[in-house]
Amino acid sequence: MNQYQESMREDVFLSYSHNDSELVEKIAGSIRSYGFSCWIDKDKLRAQENFNAAIDSAIDKSIVFIAFLSKTYVNKPYCIHEFDRAIDKQMSILVVCIDDVNENTNRQNAYLFSFSAGHDILGFGTGINESEGIEVFAKKIIASVPMEQLKRYSVSGEVKDYPPISTPDYIIARLRLYHERQYQQSGNYALNEIRNELFPTIRNSEINILYKDDDKKDVSLVKFLSELDGQANHDKHILITGEGGMGKTVSLLKTAEYLLGKRINAIYVPLSKIDADLTLDQYLERIVCGGNQSMWGNLRQLMSVPYAAVPNIVLLLDGINEVSLSYIETLVKSDIKKKYMDAYSGVKLVMTSRWFDNSIMHNLQENVIPLEMQPLNEEAINLYLQNMGLPSVVDEKVLSVIRTPLMLTLFADVEKHKEKYKNIEGIVLVENPNTVGKILSNFFQTQLYRAAEEENFDRGEHLALLEYLLPKIAFHMVKNQSYSISSRDLRNSINGIKKEEERFTWYIDDKWDWVIRGRTSIHASELLGIATTGLHFLIQTDDGFEFLHQSFRDYFAAYYIANELWAYAEDKRRFIEDDSVLGSYLFSDEILSFVSDVVREESACPIQCDGRWNFPGKKGIKPSENSVVESAFSLWRDKAGECAQNAVANLVNILRIGRQNLLAWCDFSHLDLRKCWLNKCRFTVWYEDKYYASSFDGAWIDRANFLTDGHEAQISAIVFDGQSRVFSGDKAGVVKSCSIVEQSWGDTVQLQSSPVVDLAWDNNNEILAIMYENIVFCYSVKKKAVVSSYGNSSKSKTFRYVQFSKEHEVNVSFDLEPLIWCDVYGQKLPSELSYDVPARCAKWNPQRKEFIRSNMLQLLSVARFDDSTLSWELPPTLKKKLADDNKFSKESQEKKKSTLYLSLRDAGATGNGNICCIQYNGDGSRVLIAIQNLLVEYDAESFEVLNRKVFSDNIQCACYMRNGVAVGSGSNLIILDSDFSEEVVLQGSQIKPIGIVSEDYEGNGYYVFSSNGEVKKLNRELVVQNMRYTGGKNGFVWVRDRLTNHIQMAFLPWKRFPFGSRYSYETDRIEPLGWRYEFVDFPVNNDDDEQRFYKMDSSLLVIERFPPYRKIKYTNYTGIWIFGCSFNDIHGNMANRRNISFLIQNGGIVHDINE
Repeated sequence: MNQYQESMREDVFLSYSHNDSELVEKIAGSIRSYGFSCWIDKDKLRAQENFNAAIDSAIDKSIVFIAFLSKTYVNKPYCIHEFDRAIDKQMSILVVCIDDVNENTNRQNAYLFSFSAGHDILGFGTGINESEGIEVFAKKIIASVPMEQLKRYSVSGEVKDYPPISTPDYIIARLRLYHERQYQQSGNYALNEIRNELFPTIRNSEINILYKDDDKKDVSLVKFLSELDGQANHDKHILITGEGGMGKTVSLLKTAEYLLGKRINAIYVPLSKIDADLTLDQYLERIVCGGNQSMWGNLRQLMSVPYAAVPNIVLLLDGINEVSLSYIETLVKSDIKKKYMDAYSGVKLVMTSRWFDNSIMHNLQENVIPLEMQPLNEEAINLYLQNMGLPSVVDEKVLSVIRTPLMLTLFADVEKHKEKYKNIEGIVLVENPNTVGKILSNFFQTQLYRAAEEENFDRGEHLALLEYLLPKIAFHMVKNQSYSISSRDLRNSINGIKKEEERFTWYIDDKWDWVIRGRTSIHASELLGIATTGLHFLIQTDDGFEFLHQSFRDYFAAYYIANELWAYAEDKRRFIEDDSVLGSYLFSDEILSFVSDVVREESACPIQCDGRWNFPGKKGIKPSENSVVESAFSLWRDKAGECAQNAVANLVNILRIGRQNLLAWCDFSHLDLRKCWLNKCRFTVWYEDKYYASSFDGAWIDRANFLTDGHEAQISAIVFDGQSRVFSGDKAGVVKSCSIVEQSWGDTVQLQSSPVVDLAWDNNNEILAIMYENIVFCYSVKKKAVVSSYGNSSKSKTFRYVQFSKEHEVNVSFDLEPLIWCDVYGQKLPSELSYDVPARCAKWNPQRKEFIRSNMLQLLSVARFDDSTLSWELPPTLKKKLADDNKFSKESQEKKKSTLYLSLRDAGATGNGNICCIQYNGDGSRVLIAIQNLLVEYDAESFEVLNRKVFSDNIQCACYMRNGVAVGSGSNLIILDSDFSEEVVLQGSQIKPIGIVSEDYEGNGYYVFSSNGEVKKLNRELVVQNMRYTGGKNGFVWVRDRLTNHIQMAFLPWKRFPFGSRYSYETDRIEPLGWRYEFVDFPVNNDDDEQRFYKMDSSLLVIERFPPYRKIKYTNYTGIWIFGCSFNDIHGNMANRRNISFLIQNGGIVHDINE
């Protein structure tokens, strides 16, 4: 028993065959000499193959298990038992070979070798090297990762205090070899051509500090990491965002190289390779470690052990935006957050992405330092161009495009040799390349003719590669949401050319034959070599082939779409609906912007010259001769369904991008527009009395094409159903349901037009109580009907709160006594309070006799019933704080306080707003307080601030959910995690507050100025007559130009016109205020006026002063530029009565209704 007790204190358990005892005991002596205690079976407890409980206990109590494999070990049952025991107990296992044993010695037990995988096992294949001896062999054991960990632990005694663990040389060597391969596969162009002086600055957005290596030797990320050491947040992970071409990949690769040079384990991972079939763990195991289980085990151990200063492993994860949409949420939430951030404490993550999608990546916010790659400034751009022997760029649009290292390099490459290409047939360079697509187009054309200088240049094959094969390959990648193509799929693409597939024959007939005269064939087998070794546009990787940069892939995919548009424009008989590329998929704006550039859609963009409008290539409303996109609409007329919707949405988006939202004078008739987003598209332009409106006659169109399906007014009440739905009510009386899982709005009900005051949910009966000021409705969600209602019989007070009692009865409270519950007939129910006082907000703690009440001056009062004194007092923590304050007051001879209030100003509240919401969580341990646009969460015991968040719009209500908080901010419903990071945002409808309303100077209507800069002229029926965009100017007076006699709006000074300005609404002309004007006076609200108007936040109400005293209401939807457009015989839900009214009020023409 003494020996067993002694064994409990050993560091290492030595597992060996008794046949090898003499050798192992010598090794054990060497291990002990390094300060480790070893358990070794000196008493041969395993004799005659009888297992002893003391051995199992010794294994369980040890920290490291060392297995000395030999030819006898793999055949001894007691050895196998010990090894299996170590596996079951998830011990740190170190496997060494003391003779030439291998997996084939006993195939049944070959799994023993999998724990260190083959040739990285110490002594594998040879055993102990006689020339080195036992001492050297023991030193190698001591240098292993498990023993190194053990040494650190013996010093600190605390797992969290583990210092960095030195890795055996073979791991560093393996990581360097892997890194060299990644360096080669990430594209020669991107790595070699982006010069050091172009590496962009990075900005820490939390503290607004910029980082850049002034010596221009290292990327900015290296500079940041070198300055991070010793800072308070040094253990946080890093997330770098920046647009494409900024050099994010290069930065990570260069940083990995820098870290490996300092013997820090750094692993670059291109996330485009990661999906459900190859997870991040599997990538590290299979690709980085090459399937070597020893190395993978070591990496896992290193990732699991906490570090103090230097991370054990730095994972550089490149391109979160390149992960497929179907897998990205799993990667971010399950792998990155739960495993690599929360479980692996020895890892530092450095991640990059083109964007920060809050709905996906909010989980990372608390754990990362956000860094932003900064665009190159004008000085850096022009200095680079000057060094390249090129003139400076002054065009603002071009400057905005070449602010990334990649685009600047490509731009300079073309400009440097521009004169050389001007006289070459077939090259048509864009003179002023002010988009990414134009720069890439110029670059690819010039690369083609650079190749012409090489021996054996074949122009026809190069053209077919650039204009057909590479576009086909790129489209295959986009369609499969991938950044690579397998060798097999690439061969199939090439074989399509060999077999003269249909689309290839279109290309040959329409384009290639006209450029390459006299040629009859293409050597398709040569094209891959041109793409990889000739032009270097494709690179070969472990997975197949990739483009050098995502922008290259997207550009060529866009070219494939353009090829279809050109082919259909050449011969419409080629069109087959089910075979259309445009109808197969909704493409991203990035790709469609390239399509717009390739087909030169901007050449059809309406132009305003001296106020008047010119439509290039247009004769009436028919398609522009300059636009193959607009011409393609004819293929999809009178076709409905998924395919047609995709195609029309893609076509409309190409037009929208190329024409900068100017979609006036277009024929959208008989098109299925139900997947289009039409808000902010200007479908009508005008000058004086000349209007150019589009047509939507016979089109399929829904309200959701113009407006999101959210609230149209401030959300004023909110309740969670305890499962997966949130119900929200607004100030217009509308109640909506929202599915948290689907992140979408559901059913809508409106029972009154007055504000919803409060909501309550009865889960047993699925009843929603909807409280207005003077009536409560009980609405059955299952039946979609009101099952009961209760009016307010009091004339002196209004309803404030509603709840369901434990007996599922409806209880109400009133604004004058919000803490006193009554039945639906107004009779007071038994209460802890005999009376109450008015308060904007007041709530009971659901678990104890405690309430919180709002007070004036942004103050909160808290009261808790003390059973010992039978009185309402401050909670203990606040009582102690009051005593401390009074003690200080006594010392400073200030007046003693009688009570203590919580001030929202201490939590960050500003201004003069009132507290709008108080809400406890279910167990009464936390409480939410909302004031203006600030939400604060307090601990309900200590009343310390736990969380706070500032929103863009004011908050009227908030409630707890199962694992988060639902907030009504403006018309938006926002779902927060428990740490207040945003998880879901369900947008309200496109409604903006009205700034000012002015009567027309001729008395024919009203001018409405929106907060977003739109100005609308309404007639006296509050129908939009026309619109302008003035950029957010509000206050004005009417003036008359004394020379022209025109009536104008005079605005106060602003940035562009520091001395004021005059604006002619009919001609959209603005000029300095000057002196040539006089004020125009006209009566406002004259007694003879037939109407009086009233501005109400985001709506305008007009009341007639004479019988029948009509009331007309205008709701200020923004982005609806449809005045003068026709909507006759339309389909979809826009054809219902409510939505027809929406069209008419916003200026749409529906002849039957209008007449």
